[in-house]
Amino acid sequence: MEIIALLFPMTLLFGLGFLIAYIWAAKNGQYDDIVTPSHRILIDDESDQPEQERSEIKTDNPEEKSNE
Repeated sequence: MEIIALLFPMTLLFGLGFLIAYIWAAKNGQYDDIVTPSHRILIDDESDQPEQERSEIKTDNPEEKSNE
């Protein structure tokens, strides 16, 4: 029975701590945009391509090929 007297206040303190942490995170914008981070992995970054591929993409213009 003595353990309940110890665990009950500890449980309330932990719950209050998590509630305060949640409120703090919500006020600081942690949960503002929940969709974009999951889509960001699908977006290709041009800086990830090797230099040779980037130059080939730039010279893929048909007008430039006709001049050669």
